[in-house]
Amino acid sequence: MEVRHHSHTARKKWTHYFWEFLMLFLAVTLGFFVENQREHYIEKKRENQYVAQLYKELKFDTLAFSEMSGVMQQQLKYYDSVSLLFQQQVSFTDDEFVRIARNLLEYYNPWNISTTFQQMKSAGSLRYIHNVDLSAALSDYYDIHIPKLLTFFGYINEKVHTQIEPFFANHFDLSVTQFFFVSKPDTLSLPANLRYYDRTENSDLLIKNYYKLYYNGVHFICHGVIKYVKEKAIELIKDLQKEYHLK
Repeated sequence: MEVRHHSHTARKKWTHYFWEFLMLFLAVTLGFFVENQREHYIEKKRENQYVAQLYKELKFDTLAFSEMSGVMQQQLKYYDSVSLLFQQQVSFTDDEFVRIARNLLEYYNPWNISTTFQQMKSAGSLRYIHNVDLSAALSDYYDIHIPKLLTFFGYINEKVHTQIEPFFANHFDLSVTQFFFVSKPDTLSLPANLRYYDRTENSDLLIKNYYKLYYNGVHFICHGVIKYVKEKAIELIKDLQKEYHLK
């Protein structure tokens, strides 16, 4: 009977296994390193994109606040001159009183852009802002200061909608003293001989008081709230410039 002999392969040295392990370890480590660098690059790119957009929107905010403040100051000057006449008990004809009341009516809607911050907040992307103090300042601006500003504007708008507009509807002909007409004081295109219906001393006093409350709110927003929020926006712009070398 023929006997078969099994051939034996030579056993590999331990060094061979060591080098195989080392090469595998290096390959895995390098893969992790490359992936980490790629994620870091992507996050840095996104951070710069978000910051550039925040920077742009904050600059828009400061411009919008300046323009609105200018309009408010102009209207406050007109109110101051009219209120002085009111205090002197100057007698106005129906036509004169209606024109004054209509010229005092102004609508203010705050302009600001919070799009980028809200996107970052909802997507959890605020982590891209690695400067903790800067991130906190952004949150304060968009989550505290801007809502406060909107609240104060809501207050004066509520005065218009619940007090001044109903007074107009009760005493003036709205076909000739329309609400929504944007222009500066004393330049409204109103016809001659405007009527003031159901006029009494009490009705005159009522609309004067309505406007006093309204312009007290306008004055507070113009010289207090908008000024403060604008300063916060400017501080954020400077912080972003310093942190990200923006121009």
